[in-house]
Amino acid sequence: MAKKIFVLFPDGVGLRNFAFTNFKEVGEQQGFEVIYWNHSVFPLQEQLGYKEVVLQNTQIHPKTATLSRARKRVELALNRKRLKDPIYKTYRFPLRWKGLKNVMKSLFVSYHEQFSSTPKGWQNLMDAMHAAEKSTNRYQECLQQLREHQPDLVFCTTQRATQAIAPLLAAQELGIPTACWVYSWDNLPKGMSTVETDYYFVWSQLMKEQLLTYYPKVRAEQVFVTGTPQFEPHYDTSLLQTREAFCESHGLDAQKRYVCFSGDDQTTSPLDQYYLEDVAKAVRKLNDEDFNLGVVY
Repeated sequence: MAKKIFVLFPDGVGLRNFAFTNFKEVGEQQGFEVIYWNHSVFPLQEQLGYKEVVLQNTQIHPKTATLSRARKRVELALNRKRLKDPIYKTYRFPLRWKGLKNVMKSLFVSYHEQFSSTPKGWQNLMDAMHAAEKSTNRYQECLQQLREHQPDLVFCTTQRATQAIAPLLAAQELGIPTACWVYSWDNLPKGMSTVETDYYFVWSQLMKEQLLTYYPKVRAEQVFVTGTPQFEPHYDTSLLQTREAFCESHGLDAQKRYVCFSGDDQTTSPLDQYYLEDVAKAVRKLNDEDFNLGVVY
């Protein structure tokens, strides 16, 4: 009987790596049954014909986001002390001070950054976050779905999402092994690991060393260097299109030369709209000088 793997999408960031590559096909060729535990907005069964179990409840505990921000600040402070490097201060996202609720949350985070930056303080925040998530209806839904489908492994496609906490805790409560994928090469030094699992998959030996450095509770035998599926589509010649076919399928003018502006999220790049505006103005100016340019966002 095939081992059943639940591939958890707590959000949409894992789709590129584990739904839009041949990950599922490779898994099935190796004798696994791959089922997607889907909390993204993308309907996998409808669009791709993949088996999915949909997580309907979207509500994390009201305290979880704030506890996670405090955990990250404490983690970065610990790294700064442990490695004696001020760079970790620059990895902190700014706190919000507009409005009473934001002030209270920011004071909570600042307090713990100041007074809980110890391994015990970090663990207390993790325990509080876990206790909060275990008290939610979402956690109960996760338990029910796991009992019904009985997977052999829950594989989480990102270690960053607070939405992943309840599903992974539910699996651990039922004795189901858990694993997670470290989503990006720069996540580990920046305190962006929200979940704890039995096993970790990383891109490279360097990332394995970083994981063991930044998370001393993790043992070397829990970490596997696997590479990343992220760049597989770049080598898939079946995806190649002619310029004309690409432009036609996207409603673009094949005679134009295009500037591709790749936007970011509000936290990472809050001034993106101004950069895009400057690019658009520059393109318009060049077009007034008989260039034939366009902008794809």
